[in-house]
Amino acid sequence: RISVIDAGKFEVVDEITAVKNMQDIVAVDNNLWVSTFGDYWMTPSGVWEVDLSTGSTVPQGEGLAGVRYSRCLVQNDGTLYTLENVYGPDYSVIGNNLYAIDTRTGNVKVSALDSSIQVAYGLAVNPDNGDLYIGDAADYLNPGNVHCLDKSMNVKWSAVAGVDPGHLLLW
Repeated sequence: RISVIDAGKFEVVDEITAVKNMQDIVAVDNNLWVSTFGDYWMTPSGVWEVDLSTGSTVPQGEGLAGVRYSRCLVQNDGTLYTLENVYGPDYSVIGNNLYAIDTRTGNVKVSALDSSIQVAYGLAVNPDNGDLYIGDAADYLNPGNVHCLDKSMNVKWSAVAGVDPGHLLLW
């Protein structure tokens, strides 16, 4: 469930029934965009749009069906970005994709990330120039990397970070 809170009183004033296992939530106009891992069995992972005026929840398009989302979702200028880890038959990550969703038209653009990125785990977008920052968890045990990509998805630079860099902050 999504709780609607009156910030002045710090009280729950409404609840919206949403999807299972919500991961990230972003507000765009009068809608919320929610990523979910699903339940790993009957409910698939996905990105859902919640219309705040009606409380209705809508899954997003065939272009996003079957995508195994990682835990990141970021909004920049009406574009919603989410990462996908592509798994092999032994559940190892064999590739990573970045999805850019135009929240006004519903158009989806998919880009494969550079092969030097092992496990896309964190995501940030520079609102000034559109550069993307990808946290790479690598093997989940040793320090990972943060990679800076330009709008054309070319790696501009990489730097060693801590273990599992999943949360990135730009200032």
